[in-house]
Amino acid sequence: MEDINDCIDELHKQLGKGKIQRGYRAILEYMLFLQSYLKKQYKDYSFPGTFYHGHMDMSYFAFIPSSFIGKGLKIAIVFNFEAFRFEIWLSGYNKEIQKKYWEYFKEKIVEGFYIPDTIKGYDSIVEDHIDIQNFDKEETTEELVKRIEIFVKKIEKDINSL
Repeated sequence: MEDINDCIDELHKQLGKGKIQRGYRAILEYMLFLQSYLKKQYKDYSFPGTFYHGHMDMSYFAFIPSSFIGKGLKIAIVFNFEAFRFEIWLSGYNKEIQKKYWEYFKEKIVEGFYIPDTIKGYDSIVEDHIDIQNFDKEETTEELVKRIEIFVKKIEKDINSL
């Protein structure tokens, strides 16, 4: 097992270079921008809660399309720092709702999306992953919005058939 002091020393060295802080701040600022952008563009989405900054594991915000109201579901837009990618998650308000919908989706073929093998230790039911090739605010926003729209439409279609 790695000595925690070695980890702290390495963190201190890397932070001393200044790039980690600038990169981390840029990701958080972008996520806040994206949340604001979606609020303006999608008036039928509600945005409960606040932006979660995380602990350099993930940062996220959630929204609820009007078609999800009453179903106990929400969409989370996540930046996964370890995988270094954006993720779109279908999540439940609680574990009971999550389990109900996860059991439904695990029996379906949801092409292009990831369904965890278990919900133990997971907060998502269905996921889409968007890797960052070259971070450009406009291109990234265009790609994310396109993928969010596809994801929401596919999930809406599936849950409305329940």
